[in-house]
Amino acid sequence: MFSAPQKEAIAKASALLHNAGVILNDVSLLNANSPPPTTSSSSYNTSLLDVPTHPLVNIPSASAVFNAEPSVITGPIRIHHKLTIERLIDYPLGAIIEYPVTASTPDGAIGHRFAIDPHKKHHPKANMQNSLGDKHGGVTNAYCGSILKDEQHKDVLCKQLKTSCRGLKVCQYYSADAIALANNNQSPSPEEIVFSRTLSFYCTVHEIGCSFNSADLSDYSGEPDSDDETSGNSELETGSNKICSGHMILLYNKFNEPRLQCQFWKYDDRAHLVLRNLQDFDINYLSALISNDKLLIKHHEEKALHNGYGPLTGCTYQASPSQQQDKCPFWHRDSQGRLQRGSLCLQSKCKVKYSIYTPHDLHSCPQVVIIPKGTHSHPPPLRVKTPPPIIEIFNSMLLELGWKLSDVTPRKIMIDSGFVSALRRHLGWKSALDPPLSQLHPSLGNLDHVQRLIGKLRHQYFPNGTGFDGVVYLTEIHSSLPEDEQYRVHGKWQEFEMETWDTNGMKSIVGARAFTTSQSARAHFILFKRIFDIATKITGLPVRFQHIHGTGYYVWIADAHKGQALGLYCKMLCQDLKTNCPMEPTRIMKDLTAYDHLRRFYRLCTVHFKRHINDLRSYETTEVINAMYSLSSTTMHDITPICDIINSGGTEKAKAWLNDKLKAKFVIPAINQKQSLIPLHVWQSSPSSTNGNEQSHRDINRDGINLTMLGGIMHGMQYDFRIHSSIALLLTQGINMRDRFSTEFYRSQRSVTRQLHSQSRAASQSPKKPRVNKHGVDTLHFDKGSAPIPQPVFSTSTSGEFLHEL
Repeated sequence: MFSAPQKEAIAKASALLHNAGVILNDVSLLNANSPPPTTSSSSYNTSLLDVPTHPLVNIPSASAVFNAEPSVITGPIRIHHKLTIERLIDYPLGAIIEYPVTASTPDGAIGHRFAIDPHKKHHPKANMQNSLGDKHGGVTNAYCGSILKDEQHKDVLCKQLKTSCRGLKVCQYYSADAIALANNNQSPSPEEIVFSRTLSFYCTVHEIGCSFNSADLSDYSGEPDSDDETSGNSELETGSNKICSGHMILLYNKFNEPRLQCQFWKYDDRAHLVLRNLQDFDINYLSALISNDKLLIKHHEEKALHNGYGPLTGCTYQASPSQQQDKCPFWHRDSQGRLQRGSLCLQSKCKVKYSIYTPHDLHSCPQVVIIPKGTHSHPPPLRVKTPPPIIEIFNSMLLELGWKLSDVTPRKIMIDSGFVSALRRHLGWKSALDPPLSQLHPSLGNLDHVQRLIGKLRHQYFPNGTGFDGVVYLTEIHSSLPEDEQYRVHGKWQEFEMETWDTNGMKSIVGARAFTTSQSARAHFILFKRIFDIATKITGLPVRFQHIHGTGYYVWIADAHKGQALGLYCKMLCQDLKTNCPMEPTRIMKDLTAYDHLRRFYRLCTVHFKRHINDLRSYETTEVINAMYSLSSTTMHDITPICDIINSGGTEKAKAWLNDKLKAKFVIPAINQKQSLIPLHVWQSSPSSTNGNEQSHRDINRDGINLTMLGGIMHGMQYDFRIHSSIALLLTQGINMRDRFSTEFYRSQRSVTRQLHSQSRAASQSPKKPRVNKHGVDTLHFDKGSAPIPQPVFSTSTSGEFLHEL
């Protein structure tokens, strides 16, 4: 990617910087195929965080350092009678030091002298990632020994700033042992996924509760409908900030399907919160949490602790003191057994002190000296702060957009050809894939942070805003211009995607994209075969399914056409396999039909399944609707009573709906775990819907729709590369894509909040009339005394549209 003279200059500069105790960072990233730079040891304790540990030199322009020769002056060098430095490191103009190297001893000090541009107000102190300063002090007129001189080689007067390192903020439940376990980077097991999902759901309900807004709750009796039985110890108290004072209670209907609802919910007034679709949670654990069964809670959580997860484990979360955050995003048990998010506090008092010397006349002496004394007692903070020179470069590229700045977002700038071209030129980027913003600086991988930078610049460029006042201002400008300057492909292609869910980044990842004009099972079989053949050719690994090979894919979630095609593909894989089936030992693998294979790994999206039921609500009784819902279950062994209710009490539409589900041989096992051969915890740990796919569809559609075939492929390729880059950034640098840390709790919180809004909206738009029939008699059931369900043992895995072994 580089010319011979450039490579020689890079090698020379890297050697000089290494000898000086620093490394040249990100130059290798100019070549997209280059491996990441390695780091050697430093005075930082790196056992807790995998981030660069040497001082980092980011050059705003790669060419600015090719011929620069930083130098090191070895000491001791006396600054004043209380401070002597071991050595002095000189940095060239344009160098950005985010982690100035410190001495290896508590009393040692190292000087860092920066060449600066006196016409720009970029102080090297602003580039540092360490948070400085609970206490500030200093001297207005001081000399920095004899290392700051003017053009006549005379010592210059400086402003001396004395400050200290503030260290890091950590969760009050922080544990170094938990950090060591987290550094293994193993994907969570299915049991851990189900446990975390259940705990997050409970914490979400506890924090949000029923948010029904009623001016007068006196109309409610305080009791649920008579068809439901409740227990006093099954209450889940909502927070004090809720408008509704009702408790959330766990109920079961006649089909043994659980639901969680506000005690004030009624059939003729449905604005209060009710949550169904609980089959993907550990109901035993959820019941124990709601009923506050301490013995059963202890059993579940101690088992989770033994396996390295859960609220009893130590926390690994850390944040810079400069981040506006005071709560840990994860839930823990305190000493009294209460669930809470830990408070963030300073881990320890860092002993490093800084002396910063800035000449009064920077034109006569364009240099600044920063002297850290001591050794950091904490790992380096994450690179969440963007150095001002990088912000200046970023702003210059934004200003090239001109009027487009009024509507620009982090997503739009990365699909704007002008902005991307400027970014490529600046980085010297040669790869066919466009660089993500994080290549300019890791902190720009946080899209919320990027949006704030854009908003700040937009306010300068459009002081009247981009709303109505901005339009009025634009009209006034155009009224003064000459009159002649005043402002007075549809196709049949459908996109096919194969995706997985990344449990670390909490986002959907596209594994393959294809375009088709057919939705038939045969067409999808051809697609699967071609995609799997390509994947095998690229990776050298054959496609494997757990129920066939003992390793590989656990679960796939797709629609009906894709399901039939997957069954046909598995039948093709087993056509010569004469071994016994591990799930049904009396059967031979080659004798299994396509539908037999689907029972072992295939699920239908429950959201799409239940959406069609909702379309029949105005035609069917409540009993029939509930029976239709209950077909999707993890507890219903015999569906005959459900079919009888639909056939006897339903309209012709309901009967046709049921007949369609029974006629398609793979549908019932794909929505009912007891009718399938998928183990319960594999079933529960996999997503129950294709919402991850819908999220991905929505995101890519925001990049552009109604595109040509080539345009669609290019947009998809660039989008996928950005997603992969953001996940790599999270794993290597700890920079999240958003301010809010992606957790199961956050996803659960968003889901429950959406359901609250949806139910409130539906209640406000429909008349409050009781339905023709109500639910059958519901019974509350807690398995307090029952032992937990035996858990199968799984290999390390991740889940998504297909849950596969890594």
